[in-house]
Amino acid sequence: KKKGLLRESLRGAAAPLTADFLEFLIEKKRFALLPAVAEGFDRLGLRARGVVRARVRSARPLSEADRARLRERLEAFSGAGVELDVRQDPELLGGLTVRLGDWVLDGSLRGGLQSLKEAIGGD
Repeated sequence: KKKGLLRESLRGAAAPLTADFLEFLIEKKRFALLPAVAEGFDRLGLRARGVVRARVRSARPLSEADRARLRERLEAFSGAGVELDVRQDPELLGGLTVRLGDWVLDGSLRGGLQSLKEAIGGD
């Protein structure tokens, strides 16, 4: 039933290979993996262009000048072009965090307070 609905909804909108792949995921009860598969293909496409994605969480909106400076520094650090994925996160209280592959920079106020707490012997 799901496969029929999928075929009907994708008719003319997706390549046959794409429809076959989605059908395969449904048959194998692995459709929940689709977001991870899409993310993997996205990363491969970026890598083929010599680009990496940096996920940035900021307590406040970043100006275009801030974004340009951050991108420039991350490109110098990584040796590759950088695509920024910036999201505002008021839970940070202040500052920002950056995830670039396996590397994480926590320049947030919350992270600084946590580090201070650990340094003085708190949990």
